[in-house]
Amino acid sequence: MDSEMARVAVRAPPFWETNPELWFIQLESQFKLTGISADETKFHTVVAALDSKALSCIADIVRNPPSDAMYDALKTRILNHFSQSESTNCGCHFKTCSWAMVNHLACCRR
Repeated sequence: MDSEMARVAVRAPPFWETNPELWFIQLESQFKLTGISADETKFHTVVAALDSKALSCIADIVRNPPSDAMYDALKTRILNHFSQSESTNCGCHFKTCSWAMVNHLACCRR
């Protein structure tokens, strides 16, 4: 038997800025299906799945992750940041939501 463990690729879904809780539920299902339980692997899978806009909003924890419970800390940081109300989110999330709302309203008026 080969002493190296085979790695199973996680197919992380695109990050849902508007519903990060549901995104994490979907991602954690992928972890379960692929047998991933290592904290560091989960942390880096999340970082790799985020786009540059989302990463820039949580750059502090990505640059300096805690030594313990990296994944849980990152998950909490993402949920707290992207679950804030639009008016207090420092613009990272607000611009996207505002543009989506304008497009939706314009479509409804037609």
